Amino acid sequence: MATIYSPLGDISGSVGNLTFSKRNGQNVLGQKIATNTSNTPAQQETRAKFSLLSSLYKRMAAAVLLGLKASGGASGYNQFMANNFDFVSVDAQMNATADYTKLELSEGAVLEVAGLKGVKATAAADTVTVSWTNNTNGNSALGTDLVNVVLVKKTTGEVIMSLGAKARSASPLAVQDARLAGVATADVQVLAFAQRADGSDASPTTRIVASVS
Repeated sequence: MATIYSPLGDISGSVGNLTFSKRNGQNVLGQKIATNTSNTPAQQETRAKFSLLSSLYKRMAAAVLLGLKASGGASGYNQFMANNFDFVSVDAQMNATADYTKLELSEGAVLEVAGLKGVKATAAADTVTVSWTNNTNGNSALGTDLVNVVLVKKTTGEVIMSLGAKARSASPLAVQDARLAGVATADVQVLAFAQRADGSDASPTTRIVASVS
């Protein structure tokens, strides 16, 4: 940017990539900032991944905010996007698909939920019974830790959650929702993590696919 003197008085407008304007009573010469309109396949793929993850975050936000605490200037949203970026694939038509068997909704020093199971009696059933092992140790795993459960219908990405309804020592948990009726058992992804009762920390995410009782 440069300040110029013109015997013709005030100058404004553009010539090529140069722009003339007036600032603090002086004529100022600046350069236009070019707009990046490139749309390479790699850029399209990245945008498709971010679009899908952003949509997933909106559906899972209540759980993610319990499992991924803001840290080092990174919000729960930013951590969710970064942690799961590599678990999204994009086909030749730029359709993005998430690998729900790898999604990370949480992290921390709390001991993970162990022995996780999700049972759906029949495809017609509207309930998934989620159970886990009481692995309380008085340190990294407390009996008062709360267990958060997220069910994902893999073919549609629809999310059903039960957050903090049961403690680590109080398995099982029956998650009932009309949206589960008619869903094939193998289409239900179960994700769970524990968190301190005061919300101060969480465990890594445990994942399994629902099974038939």
